[in-house]
Amino acid sequence: MKDPTGVAQQLQAAIWITSVCVRIAEGCCELAGGMAVSESSSPQRRVRDLLVAAQRVAVQPRNYVTAGAAVLARRAA
Repeated sequence: MKDPTGVAQQLQAAIWITSVCVRIAEGCCELAGGMAVSESSSPQRRVRDLLVAAQRVAVQPRNYVTAGAAVLARRAA
């Protein structure tokens, strides 16, 4: 059985890393200006790819509920 605290930490890290990557890619699009609007532009593709990754089950912010439950269980023990 996996340690709930370890699972919670992994979920939190995945959510944070994904969120930061999305913000970085969006910043790159802003810096690229009008060129980034094109569907064939590299920054635009990266933002779309990262947004899809952010929507995956493992990195959904709702997983903070799992993380919080693990922390509460550890404190109660």
